[in-house]
Amino acid sequence: MRSLLGAVVFLVVATNSERFTLNPVFKEIFPKEYYSSDPPKGPNGTAAKVYVALHIMDIDEISEANMGFRLHTFVIDMWKDNRLKLSQLLENSSVRIVPEEIYSKIWKPDMIFVNSKGGYLFKQSVTNRFVKILDDGYLYRTTRYLFQVDCLMNLQKYPMDTQQCFLKTGLSTLHWMDEESSPHRNISLSLVDANAPLQFDVAQPRPHKAREEWIFTEYDYLYANFTFTRRLTARFVSWMRNIVEAQRYG
Repeated sequence: MRSLLGAVVFLVVATNSERFTLNPVFKEIFPKEYYSSDPPKGPNGTAAKVYVALHIMDIDEISEANMGFRLHTFVIDMWKDNRLKLSQLLENSSVRIVPEEIYSKIWKPDMIFVNSKGGYLFKQSVTNRFVKILDDGYLYRTTRYLFQVDCLMNLQKYPMDTQQCFLKTGLSTLHWMDEESSPHRNISLSLVDANAPLQFDVAQPRPHKAREEWIFTEYDYLYANFTFTRRLTARFVSWMRNIVEAQRYG
C-alpha cells in the first residue's frame, strides 16, 4: 500500500512538472551575447522606439487638500528587440505569451512616471501583466497600475473651478501608440469607464508629447492631460440662490 501511494505521488509530481515545462522554442531566442541591461537598437543604430497607450479604467480621490488624484489604468507599451531570434517561434509555435522565466531575462522599457507620488502594480493571484509576441516580432506588454498622481491645483475660482492635471511619463525614446510611425496604430489615450467622481466632471483625456534636453542626453515625455470641472451640487445652488435673494431684498 505504501509503495502504491509513493507511486501515485511520484506520478502527480512528474505530471505537474511536465505540465509547467518551458516550451523549448523559447530557449532558442537568445543570442550568445545578450545583456538585458543594454537597450536594443533600431534599424539606423539609434535607440529602439517604444510606443505607449493608456487605457484608463477609473479616476477618483481628486483632492485639493492633497493636491492630487488617483488613477487606475492599464499601461500598454510595445517595442522591438532585433537581437532576439524569434523566427522559429513565429513560424512553429502558436504560443505567443512570454513566460515569466523568459520575461525576467529580456530587456524591458523602464518608464519613469515623473509626477506619480506612489504606484501599485496589481498582484492578486498573479501579477497583472503579460507580454505577447506579435506576428512582426514586436513585444506587446500590458500592465495594470494604480497611481497616486501629483497635481498643482489653482483654487482661485473655488468652488467653481476647473483643474488641469496630467500624468507625465518619460524615457529616452517614447511615442504615443497612434503616431504615424507606429506599426500598430491604435488609440493612445482613452477613458474606458465613464464613471466620474461625485465632485467633478471628467473630460476625455488628451495626449501630448515633449522632448527635454539634459546634460548628456535627451528624453521624450508623454503627457496624459486631464480636465476636472467641479460640479455645483443642488445644495450649493440653493445656497447661492438664497444669498442672491437676500442681497436683492436686503
